[in-house]
Formats: sequence, structure tokens, C-alpha cells
Amino acid sequence: MYEALKRVAADMKFKSPDSPIGHKDRVQAVCAALADTAAVMEDEIPRAASEIDIANLKTLSQGFRAAHRLVEGLHDNVDE
Repeated sequence: MYEALKRVAADMKFKSPDSPIGHKDRVQAVCAALADTAAVMEDEIPRAASEIDIANLKTLSQGFRAAHRLVEGLHDNVDE
């Protein structure tokens, strides 16, 4: 479920802060990974085994969507 986030984390782990990939590209990669992870959670809802699983998947999805908005918003405010 967290493959997109794991890929971004692994990619950033091996790059120094001053590597050729720009800050904006890093933020976009994190935002995309958060959105992808939220979508995976939402896709799992129809296959959930119980109401608790459905509620948990919805909560996780909302959390990843909120994290996406937060990272994006913080980045936008820094650029101003």
C-alpha cells in the first residue's frame, strides 16, 4: 500500500540536499506519492473485510490527502 512513499523515501535517502534534483522536484515527488498512496487506500475500500477496515482505510486516505495539501501549501508559502 505504501510503495509510492517507499520509492520516494529511498530515492531521497541517497541524494544529498544539494544534488541536481531541485527542491521543487522533491516536493512534487512527495506530493505525488502522498496522492498515490491515498488513491491506493481508496481503491482498497471495496475489498475491506469489515466496517472497521473501511473506516480505517477512509481515515488513512483522508490523512494522506491532508498531508499532500499540507506539504503543497507549505511549499507554496515558502516560494512567496
